[in-house]
Amino acid sequence: MFGSSRYGPIGIDLGSADVKCAQFVGTNGSLRSWRLASLGSPQLVESQSRPHELARLLRSEGFRGGRAVVSLPSSRLEWMSLTVQAGAEDDLAAIRTEIGAHLSYPADEAVVDYVPLFAGQARSQSHQNVLVAAAPKVEVESLLDRLRSVRLRVEAIDTPPTALRRLATLLESSADAGPMAVVDIGVKQTTAIVVDHASLVCCRRIPLGGATFTAALQKALEISEADAEQVKLSQRSAPPESNDQPDGKVRETLREILRPALEAFAGEIQRLLRYFATQSKGKQVSQILLVGGSSRLEHLQAAVSEVTQVRAVTLDELDMPVRARLLPAGRTPDVPLGLFAVAAGLALRQQAI
Repeated sequence: MFGSSRYGPIGIDLGSADVKCAQFVGTNGSLRSWRLASLGSPQLVESQSRPHELARLLRSEGFRGGRAVVSLPSSRLEWMSLTVQAGAEDDLAAIRTEIGAHLSYPADEAVVDYVPLFAGQARSQSHQNVLVAAAPKVEVESLLDRLRSVRLRVEAIDTPPTALRRLATLLESSADAGPMAVVDIGVKQTTAIVVDHASLVCCRRIPLGGATFTAALQKALEISEADAEQVKLSQRSAPPESNDQPDGKVRETLREILRPALEAFAGEIQRLLRYFATQSKGKQVSQILLVGGSSRLEHLQAAVSEVTQVRAVTLDELDMPVRARLLPAGRTPDVPLGLFAVAAGLALRQQAI
């Protein structure tokens, strides 16, 4: 998997609230273990004066090597699925024109790249679906300069959908596994994709995230945003015997407060699954994998499963033989793996999975 290099690239996920990193370690061509760490504020990378602090933290957490694959914060990276005329998928100028209508800055000031969807199959004889990504050229060059200053060579700036596709492929338990949806719940928005036979076939950016649930609690309980966030965190799924669970009446009250937001969120996932079924001539997703900071929110899985009629699980609920592929060296199975889904997928770029 890693060729002559023992250490794979460091996947650096620049979230809106945190920098999450992952690195796979291999010997004799196979994956042996991996490292992960949450390093703190994105200012570690974005500030001109703090890249050296990032390098120090990476070393202290056991990361090695000088290669990196990075995902930009959602506020800096625009990505979307576009339908273009057949043949235009090989014409970057045509695709730049298409995405330019969705940017808040001139398209000629953007770095633009794209990959075909549906494993290269045309949507029709005259059209093709592609995933297009764009970021401000000046900001990309500034980021590369800051990382180079601490001897990190960025091999690629990647997107959440393609990173999550690699993670889903790694987790496939059998070659005949059905299509899988992966839903990464961020602070302000969610990335949802469908993977079929290791190919990214469709994706959506959903304008709902963890902050949606926090806002619902803040409004209903008439408390501060910080207090609402703490209430939300207390609603993370835990075993019934756990002392961390609120009492039954409190749980029921909070569930009713969150119900509209949970159902709205699940409805957005259902839209993606219906689109996939239409595009794939009736194929159905076999499982929905929930990742991200709010993926363990109590009642979220039940709401998604009920609305979509598809089993929803978190990374922490996968069978141990599957989870073992993700457990980092020296860490326990209780590590909240879903937090590092994008970082892990970034770390897998260009590896044979």
